[in-house]
Amino acid sequence: MVIREKARGINLEYEPVIEANAALVDYDLWLIDSVIEYGFEGFVKRLEDRVDGSGERFLRYLYALYLIVLSMDLALLSDMPYRMDTLRVLVEWCSRYADEVEDYLDTFLFLVSDYSYETLAGFIKS
Repeated sequence: MVIREKARGINLEYEPVIEANAALVDYDLWLIDSVIEYGFEGFVKRLEDRVDGSGERFLRYLYALYLIVLSMDLALLSDMPYRMDTLRVLVEWCSRYADEVEDYLDTFLFLVSDYSYETLAGFIKS
């Protein structure tokens, strides 16, 4: 609500900012749920065994999204000076990075779950 009002006040598109924040919350919830369900070691083992080089690409998108969201939120929610053209570029970028993070999370949901992974592996082998 606060982000929406601040963005409207400066004539900035607020939907991508909210979606980017939501993507980070989705990641946090997925991580917490996975560690609770499989334990830390079990979760890490599943990722090591089932996720190839895409894990590194995911982390690049995730870290970039964190940096962009922190920058946008700082500009919108504090009295820190910012350039409007830079903020608009960050809004554009956050939308792309949030989409990538969400796509990876959708994939990782299947790879971490034993049932989903075994079903997919059986389907691919046949």
